Amino acid sequence: MAKLRGKDIYVEVNTGTYETPVWTKIGGATDASIDMSGEGIDVTDKDSNGWAESLIGVKSVEISSEHFMLDSDAGYQELEEAYFNDTLLDLRFKVSVSKFFRGMFRVSKLSVKGPLKEAGTVSVSFSLSGPLSTS
Repeated sequence: MAKLRGKDIYVEVNTGTYETPVWTKIGGATDASIDMSGEGIDVTDKDSNGWAESLIGVKSVEISSEHFMLDSDAGYQELEEAYFNDTLLDLRFKVSVSKFFRGMFRVSKLSVKGPLKEAGTVSVSFSLSGPLSTS
């Protein structure tokens, strides 16, 4: 079983159509993460013998990534447009050559930093809207 390199894990935005996707990396990436969580619905009652019981509730997914600011980047332009136009993005979180997570996401946070003695950076967070598919 081979270990995966962090540099091979990144976020791509679909710049084509949903049916015929064109996957474009958000450039200058230095970090990428996907957080999946699920709420539990408490169904503990007096017959649970002192053990908590729960049903599976609502699932949620958040993707976060960090990037160096590039003077021209098609992936970044797509997410900036989605933020200002209140539209969803078709994103793919690439884990390996054949493994990815895909869904429709909204830009939940967009932060640009330009420290005097460092390179400019962009931090972005996306929240899933609807189901997540895997491959």
